[in-house]
Amino acid sequence: MNVDYSTEYHIFAHRAYTLLKRLKEEIGYPQLTIATAMVYFHRFYSLPAHTPTLYPPTLMAIVCVFLAGKVEANDGRPWTPLQTIIDKAMPTEPERDQRQEQLITLEAILIRALQYDFLTQHPYQIIKRQTRGFSDDMQAVCLWLVNDSFYTPLCVKYSQPSDVALSVLALGAKCFGVEGEVRPHIRELAPEVEKDVCLTLLAFYARTGRQPKNAKLLELVEEFRKSCKSTATGFTPEC
Repeated sequence: MNVDYSTEYHIFAHRAYTLLKRLKEEIGYPQLTIATAMVYFHRFYSLPAHTPTLYPPTLMAIVCVFLAGKVEANDGRPWTPLQTIIDKAMPTEPERDQRQEQLITLEAILIRALQYDFLTQHPYQIIKRQTRGFSDDMQAVCLWLVNDSFYTPLCVKYSQPSDVALSVLALGAKCFGVEGEVRPHIRELAPEVEKDVCLTLLAFYARTGRQPKNAKLLELVEEFRKSCKSTATGFTPEC
């Protein structure tokens, strides 16, 4: 998918995911629901007609998590009512009680944009399977990288979760000095995909200042930032 992911896009996507992570803590959503919501969010704004001016990203984030909560409510847990989400997401909004009708309309627009295709696949299980035999710390860093990948449109750019999962595994291997041991696990991964996913993640950390939880990953981010400054090219659009 060839979409120009501008600086504006990165800003409002970052704010949307930050909001959804707060709702995860306050409402108790599982990470899988938040990940599905961000897939819907990125898919929605990948369509040229869906601009943040026409469709405010904060409202669309609320709609995405409301829909994702219903889709992912397959473990016996009831889905969260829309008004509860509104109250948690917009506690200082004086007219939040009147927002529900608007958001129901936006949900219908989202559903049409998704073409009623609600099923999503995520990289988590692949990461857990492929990191067996490696340290718990390495698995934790890889899962953390997958979580942070939803700040970016990688989930839309690469519809196969294995592309992101195996690329993250390669990046995690660099952080723990086990590239040789991991290479057989990612032999089916295209080198250009691995490079693009890894650079996108490094660019995300360099651009936002979000601190990686691993010292080696922090070194890689600093190296990336310096290379961008030295070439005076900045961050690539894909990043």
